[in-house]
Amino acid sequence: MLPLLKCLSPRQLVLSILLAIAPIGTTLAESAVSKTAPTAAAPAAANTIKQPAATAAPKAKTSTVQKKPVAKKPATKKTVAKKQKAAAPAKKKVVAKKASKPKTTAKAKRPAKPAPLPTPAFNPEQRNAYPNVAKAYLLKVGNDVIWEGEADTRLPPASLTKMMTALLVLESYQPNDIVTISPAAAAETGSRIGLRSGDRLQLSDLLAAALIKSANDACHALADWHSGSEAVFVARMNQRAEQLGMRDTHFENACGLDKPGHLSTARDMAVLAEEALKNPTFARLVVKPRMVIRSVDGRRTFHLKTTNHLIGSLDGIQGVKTGFTNRAGPCLVTAADRGDTRVLLVLLNSSNRWPKAASMIDNAFAQLPQIALYKQSAQNTAATTRPPLKGA
Repeated sequence: MLPLLKCLSPRQLVLSILLAIAPIGTTLAESAVSKTAPTAAAPAAANTIKQPAATAAPKAKTSTVQKKPVAKKPATKKTVAKKQKAAAPAKKKVVAKKASKPKTTAKAKRPAKPAPLPTPAFNPEQRNAYPNVAKAYLLKVGNDVIWEGEADTRLPPASLTKMMTALLVLESYQPNDIVTISPAAAAETGSRIGLRSGDRLQLSDLLAAALIKSANDACHALADWHSGSEAVFVARMNQRAEQLGMRDTHFENACGLDKPGHLSTARDMAVLAEEALKNPTFARLVVKPRMVIRSVDGRRTFHLKTTNHLIGSLDGIQGVKTGFTNRAGPCLVTAADRGDTRVLLVLLNSSNRWPKAASMIDNAFAQLPQIALYKQSAQNTAATTRPPLKGA
């Protein structure tokens, strides 16, 4: 074979070699395909040359293309304000609080109660032991006047007047009588319970309202019941005062309202109080702290509360009546029973009347031994050097 090859030209030699190796390459390819082909169902042809495996897709490169800038809307006042608000530091909301009273470390102190009045030594020659207690006053122990000051000076008595109104009503008392309230009674001013014209109440309830609550409308209704009108009733009040020996007293109305000529004295008020306290109904009502009354039809209810602050606070208190007007000032008639002794006190125009009255009554009871000794000594001696106790 070698001599034959030598006879061939280079070109012919290359072609002969290619022709010789072609069947061998085909056979190798077929065997390789048959080993890797899945099943007969696979569509691969025998002469199909195996394709190279697909290479992995290259990683996506980051796009370097710049986005087109979005056109910004022109800034407005609102947007500028929002940006400024967002940029500004957050402020705490301040909640408006109601104005409150400044706090103090210590509680406000109540005004101190006035000190009790001093107890003066009993001296029958020095009757005015309390010159500054009131414009006029008088104090009795039993039937004897122990202390007094300006007791005969005529002054407005305010609602102490109602003691006379009650006395006249009680002297012709019909407790179950029905009284119809007149327009004049309903129109009364000052202290009142709010009676209306046409209201109907029992006489006993109107009397209680006049003495416990010091109600002027109830007091006027009592005068209407007794005499038909207040004017006629006032005339009878003055007649009764004369009968009792109240020489310095003159009434102008039934309730004690300020009016020229409406005057009395501490001594006369003491006489009137002692006479009125003899009546059991009067004595029972003036010591009551409170009471509830109703109209006859039951539609209206009235709560009565005493105007006398000594009731319930002073030992042995027995009433009696309070009063106040702008001209008269604070007035008081009060009494207290301890043992077998009664002390009666009248104050006309007295500031701080409650503590003063309590102190004077306590002091009077404290003087009972000295008073008893003086009276016994006066009875056992014929000497007239010591002045007798002055009666009311």
